[in-house]
Amino acid sequence: MKVALFLISALVLAATQAHANEQAKKYYLKVEAGGSFPTELTDFEFYENNRPKNGAVFGFGAGYNINRYLSADASFNHFPYHKFDKTLNSGGRRIQTIRSSSLMFNMIFNVPTPYYINPFFNAGAGFAHNNAGDYVQPMLGGYDPGKVKDSFAWNVGAGGSFKINEWFSPYITYKYFDLGKIQSQPYFVDLAETNPLIPNLKAAPAIKSRLRTHTTMLGLMYNF
Repeated sequence: MKVALFLISALVLAATQAHANEQAKKYYLKVEAGGSFPTELTDFEFYENNRPKNGAVFGFGAGYNINRYLSADASFNHFPYHKFDKTLNSGGRRIQTIRSSSLMFNMIFNVPTPYYINPFFNAGAGFAHNNAGDYVQPMLGGYDPGKVKDSFAWNVGAGGSFKINEWFSPYITYKYFDLGKIQSQPYFVDLAETNPLIPNLKAAPAIKSRLRTHTTMLGLMYNF
């Protein structure tokens, strides 16, 4: 009987100590990388609702565990290369390279379980730095100049983390990013070269769309 009580007491003490150690890990750093699968670009005249090619995404962040159920972090993600390369029904091939970087502040809702896998859900908002390259039309020998634009951005997602020990937790996550507006510069024709009385006139409006993408990433979290 005394041996059983001793063993039970030892287990309770060990569990309490482990819980205390777990609770002491309030902060975390994370790195992540994976694939990005963009949705259709919505300007029908210039994109005909086609989508750019799939690309990569990687990122890092830092956060704070508010309690067992709620965490907050700041994350940076970079989308280095989404290429639009299509032959449109309106005639001719169109080529454009799109890049984006985002900085967002996220809330993470954790679902503690007695197992090694813990599901989580996240939502975040911030801004994206979008670089739409030149919109090239090889058959016509022309292009619309690219433009860099900052835009409001947001994301939602879900995933699961796997606790290896009290310091390291690999995770897998799906996130949907709305990275905001992309656009080219308006194309101008300098009519003043032939008639000084006529100012520069805008010959064509800017090409505009939104960059939205589905992502899946693997990551590693360091708790301290």
